[in-house]
Amino acid sequence: MPQSVPMNVVLGRGPDAVMFLATAEAYTTGVVLCVGLRLRRRSDDSRATVTTQLMGGSPRGGADPDDRLMLGVQLPDGRRLVMQPGSVPPAGVDPFANPAAPALTSMVGGLVGDLSQDFRYWLRPLPPAGRMLVVVRWSALGIQETLNELDAAALSAAGSSATVLWPQAPIEQRVQRPSPPPPTTGWFAQTS
Repeated sequence: MPQSVPMNVVLGRGPDAVMFLATAEAYTTGVVLCVGLRLRRRSDDSRATVTTQLMGGSPRGGADPDDRLMLGVQLPDGRRLVMQPGSVPPAGVDPFANPAAPALTSMVGGLVGDLSQDFRYWLRPLPPAGRMLVVVRWSALGIQETLNELDAAALSAAGSSATVLWPQAPIEQRVQRPSPPPPTTGWFAQTS
């Protein structure tokens, strides 16, 4: 069972859109980041298109980073993780497995409405105490690249006190999909 950590951080803001980190749910092997999106008015995109972008996909299926949400994390040890399109685990695969492999993965489910959407992202490993960056960019909604510095000490402490319900069982290895190209400028361009 996770330990919840209130965050209340605006991750990025555009003229008609705001993304924020409401809470984090810390486990022994990682953290679920609970991210909200609020829109001032309905966008030209359909609800399904915005949902696709929240999961890291492009509405037109292309590789242009301006067509999708870019979400990244820099761990206190300097490792950079970027949520990739298509990173939702296939059916039958446990997104909490293999805690040694760093990842930032969109998770299935969330509140979806015309002007309000809440989504969850699995970050592993559990970050150690120290300076952690959460970076967002969503050009289609007018959210320019924004770096947010967080102190991961609360996440680390909460994860250390999370309750393990059962020992971890081995699972199958997932097929790795190729990553789309990053933007040519900014924080994401410097992340491999």
